[in-house]
Amino acid sequence: LFYFISGLGGHLRYAFPIIQPGSLLRYNDGFGAMLVTATQEQITFEFYATPGTLIDRYTLLADR
Repeated sequence: LFYFISGLGGHLRYAFPIIQPGSLLRYNDGFGAMLVTATQEQITFEFYATPGTLIDRYTLLADR
């Protein structure tokens, strides 16, 4: 089970007081946004920091 939290949309950045078990990546060096692209075959999550730097990408394939 995967989940993504993107909280850098433009209000405040803060330190990570608690690192959640299983956390794979944490980023708070700047603001950014999540781009989600879905097809029938897969869904891809990409987090871009401003001004457009790709920070992380993850793709899930459809169960067939």
